[in-house]
Amino acid sequence: MSRRGPDNTFARFRSFGSATLALVAVFAGGCQLYPSPKVEIDPTGQLVERSEEAVRFDIVLTLENPNKEPLELREFRYSVNVDGRRVFQGRFDPGANLAAGATKRLELPAVVRYEAAGWTDVPSATEWRLDGHLVYLEPERLAEVLLDTGIYRPRVGFRATGDVDLGAVPMVIQSGIQSAP
Repeated sequence: MSRRGPDNTFARFRSFGSATLALVAVFAGGCQLYPSPKVEIDPTGQLVERSEEAVRFDIVLTLENPNKEPLELREFRYSVNVDGRRVFQGRFDPGANLAAGATKRLELPAVVRYEAAGWTDVPSATEWRLDGHLVYLEPERLAEVLLDTGIYRPRVGFRATGDVDLGAVPMVIQSGIQSAP
């Protein structure tokens, strides 16, 4: 058996591994050229609808792009807790771009079923906690390929607490609208 064969195979494997590691470092490092968008969350939830079984409120976010290039907003993934219980998990596709240096206001919907919150009587107000992240696309073509293949998914996390007034809108009943108690 020739000594040259096994050494050659090992050398090729080591070279391939080093090249792969270098490419991953370059791609991952290259995608860090753009700072993440900034996410600010309004601590006052906006009550949208109230029924006999649930309430829906929106949490208002303000996004800011600190870059000189636009960013494509791909997906929000988030959860909402009320009274220490996770009551809602959501995915939201904003279908929007965030222009260079611009700010944008978005609303994330949250539906709280009274049963999930452990409420037998609906309180007049409640505190909520939001946890989540925004997946976005950087402006380079390579970034899109890496995102679509799942190799690199640029994202920014967010967390906030706030309050929502649950008596702010009339209660919706199947037959029409009735005033909230």
